[in-house]
Amino acid sequence: MRYQKWQNERWDKMFQRLVAYKKECKSTSVPKGYTKDPKLAMWVHTQRTQCTNQEVSVERKTRLDSIGFVWKHNYLVPWEEMYQRLVASKKLSIERINYLDSIGFVWDALDSKWMEMYSKLVEYKKQKKSTRVPHYFTEDLSFGMWVYNQRFAYNKDNLSRKRLKLLNSISFAAS
Repeated sequence: MRYQKWQNERWDKMFQRLVAYKKECKSTSVPKGYTKDPKLAMWVHTQRTQCTNQEVSVERKTRLDSIGFVWKHNYLVPWEEMYQRLVASKKLSIERINYLDSIGFVWDALDSKWMEMYSKLVEYKKQKKSTRVPHYFTEDLSFGMWVYNQRFAYNKDNLSRKRLKLLNSISFAAS
């Protein structure tokens, strides 16, 4: 029993390191050769492997999903990241930016996912008159976990100003 508690605490610490990495690098794709935090790189690789082998609990998978964890590497993610870097460094022409905008290109997939969940929370509040979504919300487990993670981030002062403002605008119950 004590070993399981220790394992859970260790997993939570690594999860928080991944959240910090994402905040800094705008991605949860920690490269295998990441020298700044090799343990984090190995942990991310292990999470993917365990998911493939169906060894990740629903709670952990939902928590990872809520921060935009990339379960499978594909060539689309690096392509999106490259375009974001090109735009940030002003190396992508206005013409190309406008074209990508015109076809509905999502520049920040993680922000898009966050806004989708936020919209669900707004709807939930309209129906239930509260933002107190149960951690294990049986109608939508990933939504319940997302709200739980927002509470955690809110209380740790780990949200962007924009997200904090949006949550405050609906009287988000952070405790």
